[in-house]
Amino acid sequence: MTTGSGAGRIGAIGIVLALIQGLAACGGAAEAPRRQESAEELQLRQERDFARSPDIRLPELRGRLIALGIAGDALTRATEEHGEPIFRIGIDDARFDRIDKRALAALLLDSRYRFELNDPGQARTLATYSVAEHNAREKAKALKELAENGEMDRFPRYRPGIDMTRYARALESYCGYGAGEALRVIDGDWLDYNHQMALDAAVAGSAGKSTANFHCIRRIVYATDLGRKFIGNRGREGAVDY
Repeated sequence: MTTGSGAGRIGAIGIVLALIQGLAACGGAAEAPRRQESAEELQLRQERDFARSPDIRLPELRGRLIALGIAGDALTRATEEHGEPIFRIGIDDARFDRIDKRALAALLLDSRYRFELNDPGQARTLATYSVAEHNAREKAKALKELAENGEMDRFPRYRPGIDMTRYARALESYCGYGAGEALRVIDGDWLDYNHQMALDAAVAGSAGKSTANFHCIRRIVYATDLGRKFIGNRGREGAVDY
């Protein structure tokens, strides 16, 4: 065998390896299946996360609202449709414009006592901030869990230009689903959850079974901002990014 032919063979091997790595990066290469967490592991993680979450009770909530510029006379007690107590907040647009809406959105998520804005327009504006805050927190949580599970360099990542159907099937396979069991591809470029997946996860959870495959999909969606590719966000404008 000549030196030239050996170099050519080495070069060919390098090309094949590069192709394999490229397929793995877009979800096309098969890998050993991920370890599925048990129901007990998922429950312990949920309990740990709740224990570490903020615990803002009513007196502190009142103080924080006042600090944000919402005086006590703007608060009224009410009962929501399921009989739970709630604060309703009535303020004019001028005061609402001055409020730190990110701080108010964070307080909305952290408070153990519910509150709502009376004005529908103000409520819609605050919802934009609260969704952004929620998504930012879920992304941080998902990245942490992927790192703890040793998955950061394993799970399929979506990149612009990748065929969405191919990616969806790769993600389902990675998380332990069959083709089409977890995700629907719409118009070739948008995703939606298969509603049966969520129902099955709810049934499995109530029966004490592991829902690791469901959490796997959800975790990757949040960790990679894949939610932007879901059909509900098509044409959506005015979102607040963190």
